[in-house]
Amino acid sequence: MYDNFEYRKNLRQERLAEKQRREQLRRVRLVTTLLSILILFAAVVSANTLIARARDNETPDYHKYYTQVYVASGDSVWKIADTYMSDCYDSVSELSEEIIAINQLDNDGTIYYGTTLVVPYYSTEVLMGDSY
Repeated sequence: MYDNFEYRKNLRQERLAEKQRREQLRRVRLVTTLLSILILFAAVVSANTLIARARDNETPDYHKYYTQVYVASGDSVWKIADTYMSDCYDSVSELSEEIIAINQLDNDGTIYYGTTLVVPYYSTEVLMGDSY
């Protein structure tokens, strides 16, 4: 009888220990699964953030072109530069100085009605010129 009692007691303890091991294993699996989901979520959010930043930082490719401008009555280099101003220049003054240099004008930028000026401008479009 004593052996039967000890046997049943040991059997209960083994079952309890096995139950505790299964419960602990279940908790470990749960924690591992939750951590995996959290890491995956963080990776997806980080990737989306990087993609969004990359799209925000994309700047278009500008190509520099030149056009011929007819000087009308009342025109000035400053006025023409203001018309052709783009983000590629820091200021209208910078573009004015370039127009003066390209056209070899006096330092004051005096222009005359009826003449033509070569004016630089920038475009994101690729323009194809006529081939001769």
